[in-house]
Amino acid sequence: MADAVVRRHGGATLIELMLVLSLASVLALAGSAGWHAYMVRVRQAEARLALMHNARHLERLHAKNDGYSKPPRQGHGWVTPAVTSTGYYAIKFSAEKKENIPGRYRLEARPKFLWLGKHFLRMDQDGLIVTCCCVEDKFGRERCSL
Repeated sequence: MADAVVRRHGGATLIELMLVLSLASVLALAGSAGWHAYMVRVRQAEARLALMHNARHLERLHAKNDGYSKPPRQGHGWVTPAVTSTGYYAIKFSAEKKENIPGRYRLEARPKFLWLGKHFLRMDQDGLIVTCCCVEDKFGRERCSL
């Protein structure tokens, strides 16, 4: 009887496999939240770059045309920004005449996809870029909440 050797077949038991899979899923879940936040920051950085490019373009036009409206030979209305969209953000330009302050404008980059969240970027004529959250006031108007 002493000569009998118990041989165990190579491989893992079902419990060992389940333990490894559960640990891997916990690690993947913890990493996915960080990865999502990283991707949102990268896409926002891309939108910030597009906003700065548009600001440079608008300042050149303002110096050339003495305003942000189109020259008379090109018709009436506001100029079109150089970059109107990135892969993940839509960019909008506005210059309100009701403020009666020459040289004022606003650029906004709004996310195209829900996974980017409800935060958008707003840039004014001074180059200040803020991250805003879309909030409606009691009159239904949208305002920027930092």
